[in-house]
Amino acid sequence: MTARNSASTRWVAMGLALMVLSATSGLADAQLAKKKKEEAAATEQTGPQPEYSKEFRKLAAEAQKLVNAKKWPEALAELPAIEAMPNLSRDEKKVLATWRLQAAQGMGDEEALAAALQVFLAEGFAEPDQIGAMHRQLAAHYSKKQDKEKTLEHFRKFVDATPDVQLDELETLGRLYLQAANYPEAATWLGKAIDM
Repeated sequence: MTARNSASTRWVAMGLALMVLSATSGLADAQLAKKKKEEAAATEQTGPQPEYSKEFRKLAAEAQKLVNAKKWPEALAELPAIEAMPNLSRDEKKVLATWRLQAAQGMGDEEALAAALQVFLAEGFAEPDQIGAMHRQLAAHYSKKQDKEKTLEHFRKFVDATPDVQLDELETLGRLYLQAANYPEAATWLGKAIDM
């Protein structure tokens, strides 16, 4: 079930529950219950709010303007001062990593992008549905650099993180294992491709 269907189902269920509640109890009670459910649903959908210190907000304001204007070199120049702050929260570190990732993409700097992707993955900043795509991008980067070991590593992680992996992707993984002379793994993945 997709997240959209799950959210829709929740909204439908919540609507039905509110109708039953208003029919069986007083209007004031129903309105109070509705307000509480809406607040709970809003909290559930948005999740916990990020933590940003007053000092971080102050230092990051200029960098945020530069990021929004897509002035990547200038934005990157602002980051070391912010990163030097003591006791950055996880949310603050994620913002900085996101800005580095955006800047690397915006400038077309493949090395910086690969480094930013690796930090994003290593620190656990990537959302579950982003992990596979990030590993695939890293596999493509290392393939272009002819680094077979890292290409295989990241392509395998891409396949492992992708629930709806395609036939050609399984075949590619099998061929990467062939290139690495890992014949048992190659046979396994090529076999899975054939069985699909």
